[in-house]
Amino acid sequence: MVCCRWQPEPQATTTMTDRRILWGVLAVLCVLAGACAGGDGGATAPGPSVAAPSGAVSPGATPAAPASGVLETTFPSGDLQLSGDLYLPEGPGPHPGVVLVHGSGPVDRDGTVPGQLGMTFPEPVTVFADLAGDLRDAGYAVLTYDKRTCGPFNDCSDNDYPQPPADLTVDAFVADAEAALAHLGSRDEVDGGARAVIGHSQGASFVPAMLIDDPSLGAGVMLAAPFDPIDEIIMAQDAATGRSVRALRSEDAADDTMIAGASVAFWRSWFRVGDGVPQLATQVTRPLLVVGGELDANVPPAQLDRWEELLGEGARVVELDCVSHALNCLATDDMSAIVPADVGPTVASSVGETVVEFLDAAL
Repeated sequence: MVCCRWQPEPQATTTMTDRRILWGVLAVLCVLAGACAGGDGGATAPGPSVAAPSGAVSPGATPAAPASGVLETTFPSGDLQLSGDLYLPEGPGPHPGVVLVHGSGPVDRDGTVPGQLGMTFPEPVTVFADLAGDLRDAGYAVLTYDKRTCGPFNDCSDNDYPQPPADLTVDAFVADAEAALAHLGSRDEVDGGARAVIGHSQGASFVPAMLIDDPSLGAGVMLAAPFDPIDEIIMAQDAATGRSVRALRSEDAADDTMIAGASVAFWRSWFRVGDGVPQLATQVTRPLLVVGGELDANVPPAQLDRWEELLGEGARVVELDCVSHALNCLATDDMSAIVPADVGPTVASSVGETVVEFLDAAL
């Protein structure tokens, strides 16, 4: 794991140390793909840090999205006005539209990722900004937004979000993604009948239910999608914490019990949202793409194999060479030998190409 400045889904009753610990424990699923070591939450020792390159050209990279064609926007979701960016292609439109949905942990609208399990990148990868730029260049309007757990209270974004309440659950993130899709469909620049949702890591788990619940959606994409339940994923990283989380399935716990900095209600909401995702995916009748990376340390290729086995022949399940959990390209899987030039600074070109090809056919 890596040490960084990010914190986990903030709870009003947790300390800053608790937040860092939780973020570390959830790194296996987290779009932020790393963790801070230390504390009592079971975070493992830091992985290697690769020094920033000096003029190196990294493999499989696409150029960063240009600043033009991006509009700031806000939209309501429950008790909050969410802040985000709308990437618009050239031309009058209306354009087909896409919403990008975050993984676990506090994530800004650019999807800034400092590393993945086991290593720190020389520079963070702006996963959503890069992917949104690729999609915009292909003719899609793309909405990204600051997650409600990313704000001035944890130095994640300069929006005006208040600190989330102690009773925050994963259901709020699902509702936010639905609100983002509604906002996208309301824009004059967007063809409301040609929309898709793309989720990354935890956010990928929301995609099947959203496709089933909203018949107006044309397609869905699951990037770095976990197949196993969250307690199974955590068990693979930290057995002690995983056992504590798993115990919540069968044991009573006081409402104020905290495990790795998160409440009982939060964990149980994650069970409720995540456990049935594979079965829901088999019920989706619209085009669904599942994409994983060969070098994803957080959601390893074995998870992708299970998606392929479940969805069967004809399903769109794609494993991309060299791609990490942050969707950039690593030139080697040998963490003891990796150097800055081996780490792609942006989302790998194969990711955007794969998603665009799929959406072009689906929408």
